[in-house]
Amino acid sequence: MRSKDNGVVYCCFELHFCGFDESTVIMSFFHDKRDWFFDARYGMFIHFGLYTFFAKQEQVLWRWGMKYQEYDQALDEFRLEYFDAREWLDLAEANGMRYLVITAKHHDGFCLWDTKLTDYNVMRTPFGKDIIKLLSEECHRRNFPLVIYYSVVDWHNPTYPNIGRSHEIHTDPKFHDGKKYLSFLTEQVRELCTNYGQIDGFWWDMNVMTDLGKVRKINNMIRALQPSCVINNRGFDEGDFSTPERDFSTNALTPFTTPTEACDAIGAGSWAYREEEDYISYFALQSKMASYLALGANFLLGVAPRIDGRLSPQSQEYISMLGKWLKRVGTALRESPIQVKGVNYVCTGDETHINLFLLNPLKYTTLELPMLRGAKSATLLNDNRELPITTQPLWYIKGVSDKPVTRIREIPINDFPNELLVIRLEGNFKNIIHKAPRMTKCRSWFAHSTEKE
Repeated sequence: MRSKDNGVVYCCFELHFCGFDESTVIMSFFHDKRDWFFDARYGMFIHFGLYTFFAKQEQVLWRWGMKYQEYDQALDEFRLEYFDAREWLDLAEANGMRYLVITAKHHDGFCLWDTKLTDYNVMRTPFGKDIIKLLSEECHRRNFPLVIYYSVVDWHNPTYPNIGRSHEIHTDPKFHDGKKYLSFLTEQVRELCTNYGQIDGFWWDMNVMTDLGKVRKINNMIRALQPSCVINNRGFDEGDFSTPERDFSTNALTPFTTPTEACDAIGAGSWAYREEEDYISYFALQSKMASYLALGANFLLGVAPRIDGRLSPQSQEYISMLGKWLKRVGTALRESPIQVKGVNYVCTGDETHINLFLLNPLKYTTLELPMLRGAKSATLLNDNRELPITTQPLWYIKGVSDKPVTRIREIPINDFPNELLVIRLEGNFKNIIHKAPRMTKCRSWFAHSTEKE
């Protein structure tokens, strides 16, 4: 995490719990304008650029070996007849998303803003409008945080030292000049941080330069120009938060102890629009999302527009699906992560109630929790139905007849074949939970909602 001179305040406290090792949990809060990050929790991640025209993958130049001569034909097709920043943000807000991350410059070097540092930008396309300007104006109107994605790797700029490291193509070494490229990068970042009003985050990607890759003054400049900016850990210092990508194990039950933002996409093969995409199941996506949110991290969902500027039908479908699910179970996802003695499920709650997130589908309509004590009632948050709950010995298992087991019965698993179930238990759990601190107050995902707090 961030060092002391970068302004992070560390709040330390001890957590002791029978059945768990004693440990000191350090939860980081910024205590400044960056704290919007801890409240937002769920964001929209947009990959959009010339690669969208080919509908294959955002790294088509690298993964398909396409040459710029062919790739740049997309410049004349970048018309975006139906692009409307309001439509993107309407959909995001209506479905519980609380901030936007946009690829201002991806690895191909094409820029979505009116940069003065290169003519390889949106202003030379038929669309001819500054996309970052349009998005920032609409975000500001709604008080909707905007985060800028910027790739350090640049396949188009001849001064960037492309030598075949991760996500690099080989370019002519006689033009390579790392210091000159960093000067170019710094001035582009200055443009983004001075020409578009408040920017709430900077999302670096692919800083693989081993010689000049840790120039702290770049992030320091961002922090000076944009005090609300959270900066990830893929750039020029250790940043404000970590960024696991598509690789989290749902077996982990330990709450995150430092600021974390996970990212995943609705498609397996691309972050940008891909015509022949392989889409994730609803349940698998909800499981990934709950794995992070319920343990205290943020979650960034990758969706994508098509070349006409509208979000793809699949993107709209998945965002709407998650929005409906969040309206039913979202409050539980915002509560404090807890560990419950003998319960191997991701949980949130406190001494009076426990929210169980069933990250794997149940095989039967009964859930047995042998170590759980104190439960008085059970509710399925997916439709608010009450579930029968009993605590009695399992007479049909030899050797445990004298040990009461909590059984939640009549769970309607067949009514929700592709939806992650969340069960809320009410009771007295004071002596069996290990509680992490709530990072922010529990509030609705939705700006204008009747969701119960």
